[in-house]
Amino acid sequence: MKHAERLYNAIEFKPVDRPPHFELMFELCEEAFGIPRPTGMEYQLKDSKELEKVFRQCGEIYAKTVERYQWDAVTLWCPRNGDGSTIYDFTQYLMDYLGEDITVIPPVWNSVVCIETIEDYMQFSIDLLEEPHKVHDMAKRLLERGLRNAEGHLNAGCKIICLPCDSAFNGGPFMSPDDFAEFTIPYLKELIDYIHGRGAKAIFHSDGYLMPILEQIVEVKPDVIHSIDPMAGMDIAEVKKITYGKAALMGNVKCSSLQDGKDEEIKESVDYALEHASKGSGFIFSSSNCVFKGLPLQNYEKMLGYYWDFVNNRMK
Repeated sequence: MKHAERLYNAIEFKPVDRPPHFELMFELCEEAFGIPRPTGMEYQLKDSKELEKVFRQCGEIYAKTVERYQWDAVTLWCPRNGDGSTIYDFTQYLMDYLGEDITVIPPVWNSVVCIETIEDYMQFSIDLLEEPHKVHDMAKRLLERGLRNAEGHLNAGCKIICLPCDSAFNGGPFMSPDDFAEFTIPYLKELIDYIHGRGAKAIFHSDGYLMPILEQIVEVKPDVIHSIDPMAGMDIAEVKKITYGKAALMGNVKCSSLQDGKDEEIKESVDYALEHASKGSGFIFSSSNCVFKGLPLQNYEKMLGYYWDFVNNRMK
């Protein structure tokens, strides 16, 4: 089965030969390949030859990652916000560089009211109670930017958009379920509806304990929900009962175990995710956040070793 077929089959709850795998970010480029990852600032270079060099360097890193770790898709790293044409140019460049079988998934950051979009929590709390129209005004501005950025990537030919919308801490949602329903959900729905209307799919990302708002998220029909954070108490077995047939799941391998856990802890987390989420398709295997700087490369590779052991010996 080819990469793209495996990915889309999993998202659509169709049979797969193995759960697809990729990570939202892979920050261990130097450790794995001896090649530094370009910074966001390097994407702002005006000289076309220098910018082409940055694009080529990034393309090489992505290609090596796909080849070594058998990723079925890649997500874009930089710049963090998609304003301006450069990131859309890179989207198109990377799609051409990797070929049609590797799906390129750009993130659209800061598109709804979520943890990352709040600068002053005291003022935000006051506005929620006393001047909710200000929160709606902020939500409208964020949505406008999100729609614009999504449009740029979709025009470049992307078929899947990632929506990083951190909406919860380990203890629960960052605002009440009622407030989430008023100030985030309608705008998230409009953005996802737009992406679907363009014939593409949407990945919703949030760490934290989402259970009090999970059904709201499912109702706006993201195609995939990431990261099913076990460090916050998200049980992927329980989540799949709620989401099966409605939204595929991605993630759940505990980042704290990958950071400093023992081998048996990594294996336990890998096995739990695969045993409870891979049945019936609808699952993309990955860490519960990303492969971040400081995480030992050998632990990520152990994670993949346990994944391949499961695929080769326990899925057949």
